[in-house]
Amino acid sequence: VPYTETREQVIKTLLNQGKPRSLLVTIEDWESDQYLSEASLKFTLKADVLDSSGAVLASNTVTSRRGISGNFFAIQPHTGVSAQASLISQQVLQQLLNDQKIVQALQ
Repeated sequence: VPYTETREQVIKTLLNQGKPRSLLVTIEDWESDQYLSEASLKFTLKADVLDSSGAVLASNTVTSRRGISGNFFAIQPHTGVSAQASLISQQVLQQLLNDQKIVQALQ
C-alpha cells in the first residue's frame, strides 16, 4: 500500500479482503548510516495479526541497530554490504514473524 495511507486506511483495505485473519507489518523506523568503512542499520518493525473485525489478536515489535562492515556506497550485488543488509532484513523478518504469539494468532 502507498506510504501515504493511514493505519486506519490500510486496516480497512485488509478487512475488505474478507479473510478471517490479516497480517499488518509496519516499518516504524528504518535508517542507514555510513561512517568511513562502517555502516549501520537501525530499525523498528511491528507485526499485528487482526481478526475480521480489525481487533488486534497478537502483536510483535523488533527494534535493533546492527553494524555492517564495508563501503555502504559501493554497489556490489550479492557481496559485501549489500549481502549483509539483505541477510539482516531476512533475519529481522523471521524474528518478527516467527514470534509464538504471531504464529498462534495466524492459525
